[in-house]
Amino acid sequence: MKRLVLVMKRVVLIILMISTSCFFAACANQSLESEARSDGAESGDNAESGDDAESSDSTERRLASIDIETGIGYAPCCIEYLGKENIYASSLEELGDLWARAYCNRDGHMLYSLCYDKNLFIDMHGNIVEGSGHKRIGISSPWPWYEEEAKVIVDGDAVSYILYWRTSDNISSARQNLLYTQTENGYQVTGVEYPDSEAASKAAFDYSYVLGFPPYYEYVREYQSVVDNDPEIYGYYLNPVLSALDLLRIENAEASNYVVSNDTAKITFTWTDGAVTLVMEQLGVKGENGVWVPVRILK
Repeated sequence: MKRLVLVMKRVVLIILMISTSCFFAACANQSLESEARSDGAESGDNAESGDDAESSDSTERRLASIDIETGIGYAPCCIEYLGKENIYASSLEELGDLWARAYCNRDGHMLYSLCYDKNLFIDMHGNIVEGSGHKRIGISSPWPWYEEEAKVIVDGDAVSYILYWRTSDNISSARQNLLYTQTENGYQVTGVEYPDSEAASKAAFDYSYVLGFPPYYEYVREYQSVVDNDPEIYGYYLNPVLSALDLLRIENAEASNYVVSNDTAKITFTWTDGAVTLVMEQLGVKGENGVWVPVRILK
């Protein structure tokens, strides 16, 4: 009899727990829907008045991280463009900015809508999900992590942007050029060029690092770890010249004026079309067992 009573108590307790969970889940869903409606209205007000743009932008990205109707997560970076078959930029600067932001956020919908010919999205290995119609693009790694690191460059009628490609243990930069057309509604992208990222000349070096070096210093621990684990393969990180050649993808250049002072090294690389002097530093372990990373360009 005591065992029966104990079992009955456990059953009642489980029922109460399930009921309570369902109640709070329903409340949470209702709260989220209310918040979405409220934030959406506030976003519209801000767009009209131009006030509190940063707050509105933050709200839009948070709401855009999931499709409220289907519950399927994807990553549009500007909710105001959802559902639009075509997106037009009013200027080349805006075209570069929208494209770079969309690319960094893996926002397949925006990239698709910015394409003049939608086949370009497929050519970029974009995917349209059967049934839902969601546009997806991107891989886990390497890929740009932060849209703030995408730098748009407009030079006359040329539009390009620089991205920092990241993995958990490395970083590199790449420049992409946008081809475009101007319609009566605005600018759209007709193609993307991927120039060689190797710095095989002074001109190529300047082109790749026009905005300076990526933040290699964020990966000093990772570089040090691979050296410590396998110095025979990764020992070049212990030499400032060899480390610069690898991380900056320098080719066809001669290193000269190599000066080391404590944990700082200045190196001049010379190509047939010019030279550049850069600074390498040991930002972690010092001495012969510490790795070197590029920090800035002197001239």
